[in-house]
Amino acid sequence: MFHYLQIFRAHLKEQRYLAYIYGLGIIIMLMTPSCKPKVALSTPTEGHILVGVDQELMSLMVQMEDIFERNYNHAQVDLQAFEETDLINTFLKDSLQYIVTSRDLNQKELDYFEKLEIVPRRYSLGTSALAFVVNKTNSLDTALTYEKLLDFICIKPLSDFKQLVIENTRSGIAHVLLDKCQSENLPSHVYAKKSKSEVFDYVEAHPEAIGLVDWSALSDSDDPVAKKELSRVRLLAVSRPKDSVQQGFVLPYQYNLQDKIYPFTRDLYIISRSGRNDLGLGFASFMAGEIGQKILLKAGLLPKYQSERWIEIKSKNLDVVE
Repeated sequence: MFHYLQIFRAHLKEQRYLAYIYGLGIIIMLMTPSCKPKVALSTPTEGHILVGVDQELMSLMVQMEDIFERNYNHAQVDLQAFEETDLINTFLKDSLQYIVTSRDLNQKELDYFEKLEIVPRRYSLGTSALAFVVNKTNSLDTALTYEKLLDFICIKPLSDFKQLVIENTRSGIAHVLLDKCQSENLPSHVYAKKSKSEVFDYVEAHPEAIGLVDWSALSDSDDPVAKKELSRVRLLAVSRPKDSVQQGFVLPYQYNLQDKIYPFTRDLYIISRSGRNDLGLGFASFMAGEIGQKILLKAGLLPKYQSERWIEIKSKNLDVVE
């Protein structure tokens, strides 16, 4: 009997000891900060951010991302391409905190955010344009007045041009045309292709077609892809509207984007619905800053902010030519 009593006491002592150890372990876990789940750090120069990008601007944004990450080794920017309609809808649904697009938010979208008590931060980056391209069999001086081109887009084919080809009906370009025509649908002679490359293919094969792409697809003279595509087609010059100051027929070159001389310009934005001082804000500041603006300038677009250029002229050893 005494033997069993000793066993019982030893077992009870062991259970108390285990309970003590278990309780002590819980207390240590609660009191030790390192045991708490770590929150991913995001500052303007480090962390991770997902940015939605208008498909038409993806090539430009890849350059921005690459140089930004080279400058900030602890920053990771992931870009995801969308057609404009899907990009804006995803942004409104809170699935994206930052987007890069070729238009500002409209009043309906701003009203939606106001109901949510959110004030989106909208940063203007620069100016691009819509570029009209034609088959190379057309003469070098092929041009259309603004009014004639608008009639072609919105109403009916012309004697020389029968089709207008754009990239995707959900793209920003399609929405620009719908706004220009003040219509919910484009006429039957307007065709949509799946990619810019298919637009160039169609124009190259059809002399009576006009293609329409974002100027950023062709503007960078150092980009081998842009040079190849531009070599397959010819740019179409367009006049300004009759009720504006005339500049003749103009092309979407950088100097014609200034003061909206070219009539089909459009502004580029990065828009945020986040109120945080995170990597997305740092990326936006980078694009609107000196380096980002120089990337836009080199790409053949018009930056929002011009960098200062200091030129030193030395007066000595100057020859006067009469």
